[in-house]
Amino acid sequence: MEQLQELVMIMNSLANTRYTSLCLKVVGIILIVSSLLDFITLSIPLKLSQTSWQLQFVNNVVDRGIVPLIGIVLFLIGWWITNTQLEEVPRKNHIDRRFPFLVFAVVLGMCYLAVIPIHLSNINDIRRTALVKINRQAEESEARIQSEYSQIQKFLSAPQSSTKVTEALRQTDQILNSSQELSEEQRLQLEQNRRRLEDYKKYVTQPGLLEEDLAGMQSRLDAAKLEKITEANLESIKQGVRIGLNSLLLSIAYSVLGWFGLKNVIKAKTKSRASVQ
Repeated sequence: MEQLQELVMIMNSLANTRYTSLCLKVVGIILIVSSLLDFITLSIPLKLSQTSWQLQFVNNVVDRGIVPLIGIVLFLIGWWITNTQLEEVPRKNHIDRRFPFLVFAVVLGMCYLAVIPIHLSNINDIRRTALVKINRQAEESEARIQSEYSQIQKFLSAPQSSTKVTEALRQTDQILNSSQELSEEQRLQLEQNRRRLEDYKKYVTQPGLLEEDLAGMQSRLDAAKLEKITEANLESIKQGVRIGLNSLLLSIAYSVLGWFGLKNVIKAKTKSRASVQ
């Protein structure tokens, strides 16, 4: 009776072990297939010639790179349980079930290693494009400031500029304070003109103030340009380091798992052939 109970316990244990092994294999395969479908979906539509598409695709693939790794590991654990705990002997001339998963790991390892220089090159291209855009915007702003400065200088150098400013201010205030109906756009335009005339009046009474304002605007423009350049450089460094290091770690993990696994498979195959002979 005791022997029967022990036999039942052993059978239950084997059944549980077999179930655990099957679950690990199934979950591992599902994770691998799901990640492959995810990678394919992320690549659609293909725009291989576009740097921005390459950058986004590599970011997504690296961020999801741990999923197939977990799937491969789960399958290998399930295989190990089947072939060690259950002591199942592989059939002769039968391909080791680990082989395609280990080859897949090696391929992914090489892919993640290959995308590192490509990603860094794309990051550098985007950084250069951003810097060109920042410099162009700064040049346009500087040209606009210089144009306004020249207009003000021309106005101030004209005869009776103070009288003209005072008269223009008086007329503007008269329109704003009158009962005349004005649209919102007209009122905003008049208020903007009035502020500009007030600035002209200050420049007439204080000739050195124009140069001070010009220097202040130029200083703020240079500070804003420097801030944008710093942000662009910092963002490119962050992206390069994050994706580059993650891709390198994934490459190492996949390569170690794949190469050592294939080495064990070949070693086991060699031992099996030697024992048969």
